[in-house]
Amino acid sequence: MTISIRNLDAALGAEIGGIDLSKPVAQDDVQAIEDAWGDRLVVVFRGQKLSDPQLIAFSRNFGELDPPGPNPYGEPFNKEHPELNVISNVVENASRSAISATAKPFGTPT
Repeated sequence: MTISIRNLDAALGAEIGGIDLSKPVAQDDVQAIEDAWGDRLVVVFRGQKLSDPQLIAFSRNFGELDPPGPNPYGEPFNKEHPELNVISNVVENASRSAISATAKPFGTPT
């Protein structure tokens, strides 16, 4: 499958398809994603289903992961994977629903 990058109609953003982020990503594809991210500032991957370890592995393609900030809700959201943080205003089943690994912003020196 070949990666596809389509600029969104908005002034920023690109949709990236033709890739399964649950599997290791080829270095050429990582570079194409990073280039699109640098050019368009936001990248969208639709229909991906990733486990916590798969999300962490994909995110590490772009640098060392920053630790999440303080948790205003008490205990860590994921004690097994503390590098994950919840970023959501939606509450489902008394817990936050959207999970994100925190990578350093594009262009940040390591």
